[in-house]
Amino acid sequence: LAEAPVIAAALKLLSLLTRELDSAIYCDLLNSPFWGDSERETEVRCRAQTALLNLGLHQYPPNRFRVLLHKMEAGNPDGAGDNSLSFRLANLATVQRQHPSRQTFRQWQDSFSQALTILGWPGSRSPDSLEFQQLGEWQELLNTLGQLDLVSPPVTVDDALNRLSSLAADTAFHAETPDSQIQILGTLEAAGLNFDHLWVMNMDDRHWPEAP
Repeated sequence: LAEAPVIAAALKLLSLLTRELDSAIYCDLLNSPFWGDSERETEVRCRAQTALLNLGLHQYPPNRFRVLLHKMEAGNPDGAGDNSLSFRLANLATVQRQHPSRQTFRQWQDSFSQALTILGWPGSRSPDSLEFQQLGEWQELLNTLGQLDLVSPPVTVDDALNRLSSLAADTAFHAETPDSQIQILGTLEAAGLNFDHLWVMNMDDRHWPEAP
């Protein structure tokens, strides 16, 4: 699930709650349609990415990223206002200061949802069928995160984000597709199914049976 673009964007947006990030992550976010209003903010995002790359820094704190965006938005009515990227980041910083340094996973679950809403995730465009299914899986993932309170004391934001990223990486996503006369399946998906005809591939000593 972590490899789905809309989910990968959510994880990178939540990393704005940390102290410093690689410049490459900021560039990925500036090119992502999954937050804010990417179509209206195209010029601002391009100018911000150019300015960021010209700095030549490997690490960059989110508060300086917010200041950089504010400078790029100055004098650009299309990229300014209450829905601008810098305004969203300022609201995120305000809410972040209200959080204690350690919270339960259930509290971080609520904080992460609030942060993504402030940042305008999953973007202004309507999600397609695949993205809609992935957004549903994301909500299930957040619920799973909250259940970790049964086995863990309160944690920092870094610990909560690492756990959420691990859960997303370990969660298999299988898109719901219409029934078809021909299906291409792995051994996991094909378990328990009946077929009129079967074509088996990669059955050799390296692939089958799988190593325990």
